[in-house]
Amino acid sequence: MRNGMTAMLRSGAAIGVGIWLAVATLSAQPAAAQLGFAAVAISPSTLDRGSSAGTSSQASAELSALRGCQSTCAKDCKVVYSVG
Repeated sequence: MRNGMTAMLRSGAAIGVGIWLAVATLSAQPAAAQLGFAAVAISPSTLDRGSSAGTSSQASAELSALRGCQSTCAKDCKVVYSVG
């Protein structure tokens, strides 16, 4: 009886560890997402530029870079690079 109980406890522990590993793996974020997103925007006509880094989404990085470029009164700013 004792051997049966020990085996059951071991298998329960193994299942618990397996579930913990699955949850940890699924909740882990890629390294780029942990560092955030970055973007650069440039005005082709004036060469003014704006950039952002460390944001939580690509859209917010690009918007921040565009706003930075447009803050110089450039009207034709375009995102030329984004990463994350």
